[in-house]
Amino acid sequence: QYWDLGLSIKYPDNWGAPLFLSGQMNLAQSVQAAQGQTVTEPVVAMSIRNVSELGLTKDASLQDIVAAMSAGPGVTFSNQRNITMAGLDTAFLDLRDDTNKLYGAAFAFRLPDGRLGSLISVAPFDEWVDFAPTLDSMQQSIRILKPTDFKVPASAGSSVTFPPGGMAFSVPQGWEDRKSVV
Repeated sequence: QYWDLGLSIKYPDNWGAPLFLSGQMNLAQSVQAAQGQTVTEPVVAMSIRNVSELGLTKDASLQDIVAAMSAGPGVTFSNQRNITMAGLDTAFLDLRDDTNKLYGAAFAFRLPDGRLGSLISVAPFDEWVDFAPTLDSMQQSIRILKPTDFKVPASAGSSVTFPPGGMAFSVPQGWEDRKSVV
């Protein structure tokens, strides 16, 4: 679950734990690949973007956004189309990075609150054909998190007070009342 983006995604059991870097969740088998040091295996990244970071205007289309997110030296695009992912309108395109010898897929979507989300995956040329079905499965597993996905901590019935504000409130189990030092 990527709380910052409000989405969950299923990924292969033999992959490492998600790595969170600079507003992005990276998924890969190895930490080195997830850190982006080398792309010798498939890597999937989910992130939050805004149009100003991409040098685009507020009225930019999802197709413009997905192209801007995926651009780079040696990168070419094909098969651009609109799809639905997690119930959201999504722009999708295939990418080919001849500089780094990678195939990939990029998705861009607007969340209900207006933020932009992206899912970008890459794999070496010789691994893409084996990875593509896994990516399809991952992409189809994405769902928007709902309030019921967030667990409310158990309350111990204890309460703390904040005398300057004239307030008392219950705290979750395991929390302690601490006197502030002014």
